[in-house]
Amino acid sequence: MVVKSATYKIFLSKKIKYSDNLAMKRYLLLLLMCSSIVLADDGNTNSDLKKVRDLAEDMRDIVTHESAPDMHPNPQGNFKLTTEQTDRMSSVSALDEEIVSLVVTVPDCDETGGDVTEDPMAERLKKRKFKIFFEVRYNSNQYDGSAQYGYGSNAFGPWLSANGAGSGIYNLNTLRSRFSSQNPGVDLSKLSVSEQEKLLRQFGKDKYGLQIPENLMVPDLAYDHIRNNPNDWASTLRGVKNQMSFDQKAKLVARFGGAFGDNYNYDRADGTGDYKDGIVTIEELIDSTKGKHPGGVCRDVALAQAQMMKELGVPNSYIVAYKTPGGFHANLITQDPDDPNRVIKMNYGYMTGEENVTGNTVLRQDTTMPDMGLRYRIYNSEGKPVAKLPTELGQMYSEMTGGMEMDPLMSRNYSLSQVGVQGQNWRGRLFVGQTSTGERVVGAATDFRYTFGNDTLNVDGGIAVSTMQGQRSLVEIDQQNLFGRVKAELNSPYLNVGNFGIRAQGTGEGKLMLSNNTVVRNSTGATLYDEKAELSFDTDYTAAVQSHWNSSDEKTKVNAEVRAFFYDDHKNVAAGTSGGHGLHLDKTVVKVGFQHQLDSDYALLADSGVVLRDIGDSAFFRAGLVTNQGRTRATASYEKPLDKDMPRFLPGSTEKVGVGVAHQAGPFDFSLTYQRDLDINQDQFMLGAKIKF
Repeated sequence: MVVKSATYKIFLSKKIKYSDNLAMKRYLLLLLMCSSIVLADDGNTNSDLKKVRDLAEDMRDIVTHESAPDMHPNPQGNFKLTTEQTDRMSSVSALDEEIVSLVVTVPDCDETGGDVTEDPMAERLKKRKFKIFFEVRYNSNQYDGSAQYGYGSNAFGPWLSANGAGSGIYNLNTLRSRFSSQNPGVDLSKLSVSEQEKLLRQFGKDKYGLQIPENLMVPDLAYDHIRNNPNDWASTLRGVKNQMSFDQKAKLVARFGGAFGDNYNYDRADGTGDYKDGIVTIEELIDSTKGKHPGGVCRDVALAQAQMMKELGVPNSYIVAYKTPGGFHANLITQDPDDPNRVIKMNYGYMTGEENVTGNTVLRQDTTMPDMGLRYRIYNSEGKPVAKLPTELGQMYSEMTGGMEMDPLMSRNYSLSQVGVQGQNWRGRLFVGQTSTGERVVGAATDFRYTFGNDTLNVDGGIAVSTMQGQRSLVEIDQQNLFGRVKAELNSPYLNVGNFGIRAQGTGEGKLMLSNNTVVRNSTGATLYDEKAELSFDTDYTAAVQSHWNSSDEKTKVNAEVRAFFYDDHKNVAAGTSGGHGLHLDKTVVKVGFQHQLDSDYALLADSGVVLRDIGDSAFFRAGLVTNQGRTRATASYEKPLDKDMPRFLPGSTEKVGVGVAHQAGPFDFSLTYQRDLDINQDQFMLGAKIKF
């Protein structure tokens, strides 16, 4: 017992100097040794245990300066730790969880059988002002950028340049003119595109020795025929859809997009002129290429392109609207029906492509008009809203300000490191993140959460300030952001009947971001955008019914939820603001959770459900085994699309299997998850580590 006494005397002194690094490490080591000796001594366990607890808490106060601010390395309050001081903090934290558990599990009792006495240490622990946490999360899912396909153009011209030297035929117009002069009885304009193609191909072979590949001229002939006959655009495209590959179709529609963009209607964009309101039809856009009247703006062009792709037999064609530097933009995303892992995006006439990419990463805009906002809004070929997805930046800001993702299939493809402090109803943190496209985000954030009326009303929100910098295929981007989020959750009281309970819940959430945006072209160094104080926003609403059932022995618990997700948007993208706004259903999630306590050490968890959308449904299943009093967890997951032709940008659009393990050891939390995408043959690893002081 002499060793214990000597050890206690060392620790009872509060005059430990921060500069004495070696002494501090020795003291911490002695404290660990002391606690082991005390716990092994049955004779005076309770009294000695109290001393260890008190001394350890004293040590924590010194390190964190909660009750001894004069001992802090910076008495002015600027909390900065050197590497050595951080080591001390880490050593003390190893005791933290142990001490808390001891206070709870080993109360001071009267050995004669009297009442349990009040332990002042328990109250002291409850009054801690804050906890310090550090977290690192790595995601192996890295995105290399879009394939740059270039502009849509005619197909016959490049082939002729390579194969028609010396023929005297310089372009399609030359071939047509020669045919008409030698066949005056045939009016090509009265024939279908297919009939024109056959006659011209045979004419080129017979008269000029040209071995023109079958259907090579179809896109060019269709382009000219539609420009001359705007009202026949749909029937013309339907007539040739089986004569073109997906690439030919995409290039044809991109060629139209380039022509429409060349006749951009600036008055409509500014909200003036005869075409400021309503919808510009595809026939009017086609006429505009011949200078008959003004054309449209980006949303009109993207809608026309979606309609053209639909007539060409490519139903998975949608308009994507997003925030750009200087305003908002809309373009087309279309998916190869023969290879759903291949996606092409059209910005007027410029095409980029994705292969073997899923989720909201598919929607990234790797052009000179990059996405720099919080969300993507998706519209079908009729212009009606069908879905809304967050950008990775929007996901990251929401997480850093305390937001929770309620879509069970939404993945987080970014990596993140953070350090912060946590109080009873608030948190503050510094964070560094990297998106899957390589942008680096550095910032600070704080969030709060308050409950009123016994869970009747919950309010949470937060603020973040950050910078984002990165380089994409064509441009370098630099963004400074001020982000704010607030959410209200309203719950009805539970209606309980025996072991069953049910209630209703509604939520509303708003997000706002103020940004300075700079975009520089990589090839020239020219500044394309330098915009200040730009506003981006997002709103979400949900309505849910929640229920639960508990077995009489409390070993089995079942919960179920049906939740509908809504968002505010234009009634039709082409009409824009003039067409009015409304609430639109994004998705409905139906899920059931199950928990069963197998014995005192093992519990089985499972949940399954479906996510229902207008443009595709998905199902998911997850199961887990929890042991070691909840400190260790093993999980398995499976998700699968229920519709064959789901667009790849939707969460749950591919079949995936996954396994994971998580373990808590004192203040340390570790997790490792592996997921295999069976449709694109891609592996993804997610590694997480968290420490709480």
